[in-house]
Amino acid sequence: MLLLLCSVAASTARSDAKPGCQEKCGNVSVPYPFGILEPSCAMNKKFFLNCTSNAEGHPELLFGNMRISDISELEGTVTVRIHAAFNCYNKTGIETDYFSQSVSLGSGPFMFSNTRNIFTAIGCDTYGEVINYEFTYGATCLSICTDYVEMSDENPCSGSGCCQTSIPKGLKSLDYSLSTNYNYKNVSDFNLCGFAFLAEKKSLNISDWQLSRTPKYGKDGYATDATDVVIEWVVENKTCEQAKANTSAYACVRNADCTYLTSGQGYRCSCNEGSKETLSSRRNAKMNHKNVVKLLGCLLETKVPLLVYELISNGTLFKHIHDKRSQVLASWSNRLRIASEIALALNYLHSLADPPIIHGDVKSVNILLDNKYTAKIADFGASVLISPGQTNIFAEKIQGTLGYLDPEYLMTGILTVQSDVYSLGGVLVELLTGKSQNSISSSGEKRNIIQHFISALGTENLFKILDFQAADEGEMDEIEVVAELAKTCLNSMGVNRPTMKQVSIELAKLHEHTQKSWTQQNNDETDYLVGETSQSPSKEADQPMTPCQTVISFQIENYTDSI
Repeated sequence: MLLLLCSVAASTARSDAKPGCQEKCGNVSVPYPFGILEPSCAMNKKFFLNCTSNAEGHPELLFGNMRISDISELEGTVTVRIHAAFNCYNKTGIETDYFSQSVSLGSGPFMFSNTRNIFTAIGCDTYGEVINYEFTYGATCLSICTDYVEMSDENPCSGSGCCQTSIPKGLKSLDYSLSTNYNYKNVSDFNLCGFAFLAEKKSLNISDWQLSRTPKYGKDGYATDATDVVIEWVVENKTCEQAKANTSAYACVRNADCTYLTSGQGYRCSCNEGSKETLSSRRNAKMNHKNVVKLLGCLLETKVPLLVYELISNGTLFKHIHDKRSQVLASWSNRLRIASEIALALNYLHSLADPPIIHGDVKSVNILLDNKYTAKIADFGASVLISPGQTNIFAEKIQGTLGYLDPEYLMTGILTVQSDVYSLGGVLVELLTGKSQNSISSSGEKRNIIQHFISALGTENLFKILDFQAADEGEMDEIEVVAELAKTCLNSMGVNRPTMKQVSIELAKLHEHTQKSWTQQNNDETDYLVGETSQSPSKEADQPMTPCQTVISFQIENYTDSI
């Protein structure tokens, strides 16, 4: 899952590989989603690169057979070196050297940048030709001259000694070559070779390509004349509409807009207007909890830090609550377990993370379920760090989701840890009732589910609004306890709400009691069937949590997802 944290200013530059994977090949950083050495270090095989040694024994990062000089995860580009095509003749017009260039980027998420590159031909009797493999694109440019022309940045490539033409959007393959009218016989005193190449506009230095230039060869016998070429990449070849349909994998979240590339090659996420989160105090928050989604890469570059999180395969809690085909929440024990896991994660953020963190947007959409249906808190786009001694955070604009939003925060603009407690209360109500925060009643009217829930508690009609059936009286008692806990979390005044620690302890106790009851019932059934006492299954040891150092180095200056 890719998430974007938008910013207009950054104080540090950083490129992170996937934890446990090599970060560099030679002097080239290899940030996730790319990876080297082990296929598991890359997002998928299309992003797996080859780190090898060149003829001199130095490390060399390759994209196919092209040497990579830079990868930018923020711009979505890979810069490679591609050899130029050339043809050479002697003074009598006999061809002495020739090389045409063919490059294919395959069927993956890569394409030549039409805005960053330009096709160029050098020579006084030169046709530069470029086509793609599918023969859906072709272009030529003609460069002629009768006298020597000094190649320099001041002299534009207008057809005298040098010509240029742009390439269209979305090209995945190129074949460029050269031809000539008179085999350079008329200009042989100063020009015996022509060159053609695709090159990055910014790095192209025309003065390096004088008319007197001839091909240069390395120790391996291959020509070394090459230019920097920019290749663009996307994560998924989908339109914005297709991507948004899969909410569990959609990459553009808070403060980011989806932009479909006009090349038709996929979508990217970019900052929406007004986003102002300044990366002004770099602090390392070591978030390592089994119920908090793990950050695989924290890429703090100049303008738009890109956060790459672990892939959570079973989507959002919201989906499982409201999709009646899902059986994950069919039992009360699963609902209680998930509620307990959410509270434990939030208590960790409030009390044990260094520095502590207010999530700021707790809701069922931001709670993901992994392959074992374990709950994981995600989307820290609205999160705020708590400095030592700080209890209240003032926000210029309110950020959050109506229905889960703390009314005290909504009225005062002051965000506290108790704001997360209120939001958790909203999630508990949703887990109990199966209704969204602004649901539609049987009469077709909109109603606030929280008010409806509290009213049902007051009139002892709780079990009429539940989304499931309690299995026995024991479960009914537990449901009533959780319902009362949700009610206290939803108090309009933060000081009257329990702390997240108190909530997590209460839910953990209930969950532990449920597990013991299930174990005892299972043992009794086994005794009855087998005729002998079986030892209760030992609790599964907590899985060791993979160290994941999260860099959260921003202070909120201005909220953009405003109410």
